[in-house]
Amino acid sequence: MKFKKCCIGILICIFCSGICIGAVIATYKLYNNIGNAETVYRIGTIDLSAIATFVTGIIALIIAFISPKIEKRNKSCFFYVKMTDKFPYYNATPYNFFDFDKNGIYQGTVSCSETFIYRLGVLSEINPAEKTIVAIKHFRLQGVKDDVLGFLPMRLRWSYKDKTVKQNDKVIENKIYPGIEQYCDFCFVKKSPNSKDYFLSLCGEYSGPTGQSICNCIFDNGIYEVEIIIASDNCKKMQKFVITFSFNCAPHSINGHPSMFNLIKVEEI
Repeated sequence: MKFKKCCIGILICIFCSGICIGAVIATYKLYNNIGNAETVYRIGTIDLSAIATFVTGIIALIIAFISPKIEKRNKSCFFYVKMTDKFPYYNATPYNFFDFDKNGIYQGTVSCSETFIYRLGVLSEINPAEKTIVAIKHFRLQGVKDDVLGFLPMRLRWSYKDKTVKQNDKVIENKIYPGIEQYCDFCFVKKSPNSKDYFLSLCGEYSGPTGQSICNCIFDNGIYEVEIIIASDNCKKMQKFVITFSFNCAPHSINGHPSMFNLIKVEEI
């Protein structure tokens, strides 16, 4: 479809250019013969006709140039991000992790204790968002300029993709319709091996054939800020949001709800 539109645009430009060149040649000839009585007599007809043709060609070129931009603007979209401490943004469930066993064999293992999953809700407004990605650009302690040690910018995975989907499809959503919220895995909190404490890890894209996440985990208490970006093919500009949360590695709960992860705010910047 894009190739077809591109070819049509090129043909329109060639046609309009031909009109402009012809009009310029006609105007030039009339200018050289401006002293002839016959030419003066025809000023009101041919000369004005040539000028009109020239102006029409210029207008056609302008229209051909700005039409794709107008079309893109008419199909543009705008994003909202939502997150709370309730389902479906929060869920406690066994989670499938991948690691090497004692014999050095790489395999998936189901966690023996509950894993707390936290998600983002992504909403598109105005028009459907096409080929959307949600990526984490920065991950740092509040008030600290540098990112946490070992952090690598990454794309987040969409929550509803299963193992049969290709890796690229896990992090790129082909279309998000207006008013229909889609969910993106943000982070999980899990009990540390051989410890009573918990750790937090962002749900980054998988890296390589092993399927390992490219994100380092954090084990330290503190208030953290995560800067995310959302972009799509038809979005006028890339949008940025900051998610601020506190993390406490020691297990505890408030009114029966585990609160190692405590969302503070989500705001656009």
